[in-house]
Amino acid sequence: MPPSFSKVLRQFKTAVANEKGQLDVDNLTSTIALLQTILTDLNTELRIKTHVPLFNCLANELVVEIFKHVLSANPRDSSYLVTSRERSRVDTAPLLWLTHVCRKWREVALGCPELWARVDGECSAQLRAFLLRSQHAPISLFLRSDAKDYQKTVAAVGPRIRRLDLTVMSPVHDIRSLLRFQFRDVLECITISYTARVSHPQRSTLFKVGLLGGGVLPIKALALDGLTDWVPTNQFPSLTHLYLALHGFDQDASTQAVLLLLSKTPKVEFVTITCLDGEVSSASLLPLPHLRLLELVAPGLDTAADFLSLLQLPSDALVRVDNFHTETADAAIVHAPGLTGFVTRLEVASEEEHVRVIGETSAGGLWLEGSFGSYDEDGDWCTWVRRLPEMFPLAQITRLQILIKDDHDLLAALLSDMPSLTELAMYLSASATRSMCKALSRAYLCPMLQSAIFDIEVDAHTDLKPSEFSHMIDIRAAFGHPLREVLVHLSEDALPTGSGITHRLAESFRAPAHSKGFRILLPQSQFEPFADRRTWAVDGSAKYWDLEDFVKPVSMKSWNTW
Repeated sequence: MPPSFSKVLRQFKTAVANEKGQLDVDNLTSTIALLQTILTDLNTELRIKTHVPLFNCLANELVVEIFKHVLSANPRDSSYLVTSRERSRVDTAPLLWLTHVCRKWREVALGCPELWARVDGECSAQLRAFLLRSQHAPISLFLRSDAKDYQKTVAAVGPRIRRLDLTVMSPVHDIRSLLRFQFRDVLECITISYTARVSHPQRSTLFKVGLLGGGVLPIKALALDGLTDWVPTNQFPSLTHLYLALHGFDQDASTQAVLLLLSKTPKVEFVTITCLDGEVSSASLLPLPHLRLLELVAPGLDTAADFLSLLQLPSDALVRVDNFHTETADAAIVHAPGLTGFVTRLEVASEEEHVRVIGETSAGGLWLEGSFGSYDEDGDWCTWVRRLPEMFPLAQITRLQILIKDDHDLLAALLSDMPSLTELAMYLSASATRSMCKALSRAYLCPMLQSAIFDIEVDAHTDLKPSEFSHMIDIRAAFGHPLREVLVHLSEDALPTGSGITHRLAESFRAPAHSKGFRILLPQSQFEPFADRRTWAVDGSAKYWDLEDFVKPVSMKSWNTW
């Protein structure tokens, strides 16, 4: 045996000996990482010196954990989407590949029921094979309503179902006919998705359905996509994740359905609702003490405002009202009771008819994003944003982030309501920058301001002068409100590469005498003053399913997002 190979083998034996007797669930991960490093060295030697399958010398328990790690490292397949999944399939290829490497791997894989627990019902032969190999382990079953022997399958494996992903392929007058099976406490997640071609006449009166016999249903996750005329009436005492897509609902029935369902989910943490619209008629408040994230996607703005006014939310909740559209400037003012009163950070972003306003507390926040009017009525959003003092306590805002390319007197108007502002970060056009420098030259405006960051979109016609900044800085210093930091970044997104305009502008600037913190940065400089919104990617929100990209929050320079 080659000396180098013997050395690696001794290292491997020592590692296994040291870990022997300690291989429990808690330290398997670190053990696997160590063994993977050793295996890399071993495989290098094997490729050169020998073909001895030393991996097969590992205990089966370790091989299983390695298999699980490898399989979980792959992105989840399309069967985990709750929308548009009529053609989705469970991706079984990686698992099947493992069984074709060698006899040892096949025996280990076939002997581990958990590896075969994600079952696709599209192919009858594969369904039978996976159910057999998963033995008595809890299973995750992906089924279409038109699958062969559907009723027989769910009846046979009902007590073993941990997760049921059901795609309804044709009109069903009573959803209960597809959910007739005995379940046990192992049942954790149900997703029901209607295909685009399934439709029902809209009814203003809800069809109330008790799933799986009605009564208490102790699941933790429920997703209902494409609902048209029914709502579950079960009690959901353990539910933490809820997704509802109501694009087929009668408008007034949709709010009624949501409020009814939420009233039965006392522990819900993550709620996503699309296409909520219509009149909100309930007069009683609905407490959601455990809520961490509420997303209203493509709602009616007036409906969203009325809906939120009925909720009692914790102060650290995140509420996102996204993709709304309204034709009127006299749109509703949106509040999140118990939350907006504590906002200290604010973002205002816009381009053309689109607008985004985000108010954040130390742990929670309210995100409002959508469009106003038609393309030839670009002033509507300004009228709505001028009403921000009715939505947020601007007097306590300490950080403001502005991403507005066009020049608006709105900006100065907002600053006049923010006496506590200490940090100001702006992404502006050159003309808007000039107006902002002029506004900040009023020493009484934002008297506590310490830092001003200008990210300026430069084009071939940009004519910025150092005096526009130095005058503002000098005035504020003279009146006892000096700026600790003034940072100017020249962004050439609208310029051809190598134009040299930003370099010529930078050379024309000189640091004003009263601001030691004045700096000017070129486009190539590292510059990330704007919040990346990681706060809104809440851990655990995607535990059970995946959502389409349009449902997810996006944060970047505003006019590059639409």
